Amino acid sequence: MVKKVQKLTSKKVQLILTNKPKLIYVDPAKLVVKANIIWSDNSDDLSIQVSSPSHFKLCTPKKAFWFEDAKQRASQWKIAIEGFKAGELSYLLVQASAASY
Repeated sequence: MVKKVQKLTSKKVQLILTNKPKLIYVDPAKLVVKANIIWSDNSDDLSIQVSSPSHFKLCTPKKAFWFEDAKQRASQWKIAIEGFKAGELSYLLVQASAASY
């Protein structure tokens, strides 16, 4: 699990990287899909920036998403997503566990 960080709040979500150019984040308490982060085959449609060992930002042409991984695996998320974008991974399911603040 990771935390989706908003301006004043953060919520725990399960972030899943699928075998399509899509990330899904799910509310783990309600088991409801909260959003799909979709990008096209154009690798420029999605960028990931690591701001600290535990914080990373996903940027699409329409929106930016900030996440916190309490286990400090922001770089691993970046490697996994960029590997998928580069076609190096045919299928990857990433699930990171986050602790409370």
